[in-house]
Amino acid sequence: MRFQRSDEKYSLLMLDIDHFKVINDTYGHAVGDEVIKSLSVLCQSNIRKYDIVARIGGEEFCMLLPLTI
Repeated sequence: MRFQRSDEKYSLLMLDIDHFKVINDTYGHAVGDEVIKSLSVLCQSNIRKYDIVARIGGEEFCMLLPLTI
């Protein structure tokens, strides 16, 4: 793996949408899906080109940030 071959520092950020079930229950799953898509776009547009954003499942996301301490 790249981080094992190099001396670079990585950070792993975990994100979770609080009370997401309330959004789904109140507005429906279609709106919940749009919230997830919007958060994905927002995260992607605010990271560096070599950072990675991934949806783990449900309303949980992670970000891998190379070259950070």
